[in-house]
Amino acid sequence: MIDLDLNFELLLWVAITSFPVLALIVAILLDFILFEDRNDTKKSKRSLVATGTMFLFYGFYMLAIVLRILVLNPPLPLEARYFGIVLLYLGSAMNIWGRIVLKNNWANHIKIYSDHRLITRSVFKIVRHPLYTSLFVMMFGGALFFSNLACFLLTAFVFIPMMYYRAKQEERLLCQEFPEYENYRRTTGMFFPKPWR
Repeated sequence: MIDLDLNFELLLWVAITSFPVLALIVAILLDFILFEDRNDTKKSKRSLVATGTMFLFYGFYMLAIVLRILVLNPPLPLEARYFGIVLLYLGSAMNIWGRIVLKNNWANHIKIYSDHRLITRSVFKIVRHPLYTSLFVMMFGGALFFSNLACFLLTAFVFIPMMYYRAKQEERLLCQEFPEYENYRRTTGMFFPKPWR
């Protein structure tokens, strides 16, 4: 006999946790549609860490969830799991906010455009790489919600180092193009705010 209440509850949780991820995917697709075909590139550097690599990582992350690899038993307290949902939504909102502020400066690979501007306002005033920070927040939120230690470890020891590598590549190019970037780097945290600035 199928327990309809259990299936409905499962579908409800899938819908609640999927919405921020789907919103992020739509935002990424819009960036590709609107900004990826620019032909006014001044400087560029291909990076091993790009959108495709991030989606590959996300595939492994989701595999850990589906296969229930290193799921905590018993699961985390309900409050921690709800906090995970809050992190999913906050991360998604932060990513979309960052994309709106970044506008046509966004690129799949590292690029400086002829009309490129150094963005240091809005969410970029809080951290230098808010799109990456938002992904960490979402990944840790998912790990909490699903009580999945594998997802936590993948995020901490694979995804964050990947994004650090990518951010350092971007910053080398930005320092060459914008002399004021060095001051921005000193006063603004890479992934986490510097409250003492």
